[in-house]
Amino acid sequence: MRDGRFRPEFLAGGTVTGRWVTNGEGALQIPKVIRRAAVADPGWRLVVADADQMEPRVLAAISRDPGLMEVAGRETDLYQSVSDRAFSGDRAQAKLAVLGAVYGQTSGDGLKNLAALRRRFPRAVAYVDEAARAGEEGRLVRTWLGRTCPPAARTGDDAAEEAGIPLTDDESGRWTPATRRPTPAPGAASPATSSSRAAPPTGPCCCSPRCGGP
Repeated sequence: MRDGRFRPEFLAGGTVTGRWVTNGEGALQIPKVIRRAAVADPGWRLVVADADQMEPRVLAAISRDPGLMEVAGRETDLYQSVSDRAFSGDRAQAKLAVLGAVYGQTSGDGLKNLAALRRRFPRAVAYVDEAARAGEEGRLVRTWLGRTCPPAARTGDDAAEEAGIPLTDDESGRWTPATRRPTPAPGAASPATSSSRAAPPTGPCCCSPRCGGP
């Protein structure tokens, strides 16, 4: 905050997974009660925009899973639709299950939830599994538009930190499925939202096994 102004610095593609980040002043990291202090000048309005349920919609598009595409194409709450199909109407569990599948949850109810999703949306889960295998085998992992990820930082600048998920790392510094597959914490920020931290290394992928992820 300088001169009474909120001045975040936006970094396009500032994370390993290609998301935008803010350097120094990420609005989402400010407690809600303090956000009220940020007001527009007289005659102006603050506008908030959020990409609604981006991760499962993108996964539906790139995996071409018929079931997930049908759910994503409805003008309804996607997580509620998933919950009605696979989780007995429990929307909170459905949301954690979908995000857990995308970001690789393997602890807690992660494997049970993944099995439920695999039964309902087999092609979508298979797409995530193949991306994980590619990274584990040291193959190049590309986005749908052809972008490759830069080498993952030893300090844990990866999808876990982006999603607000506590980082789990192997003490030896080797890439393991656990480092790629963190556990989403209840109430964690959506991985599609902004995060505030220093930018990670940039450059072409080195084809390291640690450079995995969907």
